Amino acid sequence: MTFEILKPEDPNNQSTPDTLLNERQMRFCEAYIRQPVGRYAAMEAGYAPKGAAVQASRLLEQPAIRARIDTLRADIATRNCDHVDAILSKLEAIYEGALSSHQFHAAVRAVELQVRLSRIMRAEDAAPGPDEIPANVNPNLSMLTPQGRLG
Repeated sequence: MTFEILKPEDPNNQSTPDTLLNERQMRFCEAYIRQPVGRYAAMEAGYAPKGAAVQASRLLEQPAIRARIDTLRADIATRNCDHVDAILSKLEAIYEGALSSHQFHAAVRAVELQVRLSRIMRAEDAAPGPDEIPANVNPNLSMLTPQGRLG
C-alpha cells in the first residue's frame, strides 16, 4: 500500500511524514526505534536479508524516514518521561543494576543524574514566578551571594 505524495510547492499540501511512507517503510521506522541497527530493522520490516544493510542505509538517507524516526523518538520520550518520579525510579533501577554487575562508573552516573534532576525540580518548586515576587522586594538582591556580597 502506497500513499499519495504531494509536491512541496502545492499550497494544499497537508501531508505529514507518515503519508509519504509506504507500509514497509513505516515498519522499518518502528523496528529501527526498537533496535537502532539498520540491517536488523530492515529485515524485521520485510526487506531481504541479503541486501538489508544497503537498503537500511538508503532508507536512513531519506528525509521522510528520518522525520518519522524523530517523531517516534519524541513520542516515546514524552510517554516515558512525563513524571519526575518515574524518571527517578528508572535511574534507581539503573543504579542498582550497575552496582550488582560491578559497573561502578554507570552507578555513579545514575546518581549524578538523580542529583541533577532533583536540583532542577527543587529550583522549579522554590523559584517564584514573576507575579509572585512582592512589590517591596528589590529584584537585584538575587545577585547577592550567601555571604551577602555581590556575585
